[in-house]
Amino acid sequence: MQSEYYPFQADDDLLYFEFLSVSYNKTIRKAVLFTEFQYSNGLFNLALLDVLPNGELSDIASPENNLDLEKVMSTVSQCIRIFLERYPYAEIKIQGNTPAKSRLYRMVLGKELSNN
Repeated sequence: MQSEYYPFQADDDLLYFEFLSVSYNKTIRKAVLFTEFQYSNGLFNLALLDVLPNGELSDIASPENNLDLEKVMSTVSQCIRIFLERYPYAEIKIQGNTPAKSRLYRMVLGKELSNN
């Protein structure tokens, strides 16, 4: 069974997705950004970011800061699915800004993507 995910919006190129992470205490704007590496011929970096009140993007916040990690990562997996439908030959590199986040992303996204 597929995990619940947040509704999201994407730009026309399907390189930028945005959604709201919602808890009882707060709502956090999140973004999933795909950026092609220069001279890579189809290798994209995936970044999970917070959208700050001033519109800037930040990768500093912890992904579990709203206690909805599974739903956030399920949303990211949906963004990946849609991105790959548009760019079927793309490869995606996902790396957290700490080793712990990289492990977490591998475990949770691996589970979510296998459910799609």
